[in-house]
Amino acid sequence: LPCTPAGRLYTMRKGSFDDGQHLLHSEAGAKVLSCNDAVENVGCGPFQYTLALASVFAWMNDGIQPLLLSFLMDELEDEFNVSGVMSSLIGSALFLGMLIGSFFWGYLSDTRGRRMVFFSTVGCAAIGSLGVALAPNFPLLLIFEVVVGFGVGGNLPVVYALCSEFLPTKGRGAALAVLASAWSIGELIAAGLAWILLPRVGWRALVGATIVPTLFVFVLVKQVPESPRFLLLQGKKDQALRVMRYVAKRNRSSALAHTQQLMQVGSEDRKKTTLKDILEGELKKQSILLWILWFWGSVGLYGVIVFLPKYFEHKGFDVGSEYEGVFISALGNIPGIFVAAHFLEKKGRKWTMSVFAFMSAVSSVAMGFVDTATILMVVVAIAKFFIYGLWAAIDAYTPEAYPTSVRASGNAVASSFARIAGLVTPPIGAALINTNVWFTCGLWILSFGIVSIVATALPLETLGLTLREVVGDKDETDMEQPGIEVRENGASALLSH
Repeated sequence: LPCTPAGRLYTMRKGSFDDGQHLLHSEAGAKVLSCNDAVENVGCGPFQYTLALASVFAWMNDGIQPLLLSFLMDELEDEFNVSGVMSSLIGSALFLGMLIGSFFWGYLSDTRGRRMVFFSTVGCAAIGSLGVALAPNFPLLLIFEVVVGFGVGGNLPVVYALCSEFLPTKGRGAALAVLASAWSIGELIAAGLAWILLPRVGWRALVGATIVPTLFVFVLVKQVPESPRFLLLQGKKDQALRVMRYVAKRNRSSALAHTQQLMQVGSEDRKKTTLKDILEGELKKQSILLWILWFWGSVGLYGVIVFLPKYFEHKGFDVGSEYEGVFISALGNIPGIFVAAHFLEKKGRKWTMSVFAFMSAVSSVAMGFVDTATILMVVVAIAKFFIYGLWAAIDAYTPEAYPTSVRASGNAVASSFARIAGLVTPPIGAALINTNVWFTCGLWILSFGIVSIVATALPLETLGLTLREVVGDKDETDMEQPGIEVRENGASALLSH
């Protein structure tokens, strides 16, 4: 077959071949692409931009909800006549829902599909927020806050699984990292809405207003199809090809014009995905280290976010309203994410995580020595530059580290350790900051130091690697496949898979 400029064409020799996972029978001359090559050939374009926009609208809720609660505590105590200890249960309810949602939606995404879970999590969070806004009493408020967390907890694993499976290898890490800016956008939206609405129309209208951004996801529902990688694992080759042709059409690409079939991965009788899969064989070490990284990284992140106002108070500094403080301290967030995205593609994922975690620890040390409010605000902005850059790298790396068959589940279980950190950090941090300011800084330094060390110990560097489909797969440059011929730029070579 003649080579096409768009990329590789695989010519099946008459008969069949066994790639170690399945037998694929094809007539001579059939043009077949692996899903990896289909994604590479179609490239990035309007489709990926639409998917990214929908993902940002969905995931920004993860940034909105925790910060929103910190603004509402006093209002809720007055409204329902509860103590400060009782009102703190609202945050626990949110993180409990996130913890349960991470497991539930992650598993469902790997067994039932990304698309359905993507929109279900957004709908669940919106319904929960509406319930919170209308709650007539405190117990119902707690129940609806669990519902909010249940939906929000599933956003992260499914958003990153879906986006990663539509992105070509080059620039994938940077694109996933930039997606993390949705968290910071959510924080700014929460602070901005609280600044404008809370003094004027009250907390119920404020909570209701936070639903509006997520509703834009449903405007884009028809433009986000199911992941072709998931469809192939389910044996739905025709549907997978239709999805990729739709993506090619949206991107104005003719790369798949002559493609008749996408290569099926996995076997039709493969066992169902279970949570045990991420703790077996080659994934065991990877998963355990990621759990440690997610937990301690979250202890540092939530420590800084939740206790920064208290930290200023204990230092004796006045930085104006709490809304103003959020805006000022967030100046370093998004620049940090974009710088991390650059280094992810230049230096690699492990290097970026380790260096940004180390610099987060150094910034935490600096915060302990600062004696003026202005300088402290600058140091905090620098610290958040590295902290949010670190988390952009973690968010990008985690879905790449797992194969398609357990990608959402692996990401979900890892993110559940962040929810556990969200549950335990507030009481520990409160006890430490009321004792000695340096104890709080010490917790941040310890957390980021552990993350820096663990990042270097991760067994897999994903820079430049194509996504794996099932456990045991290797990168396409590492394996040879007999019986398939690749014709590219006039040269013939054995297909690597």
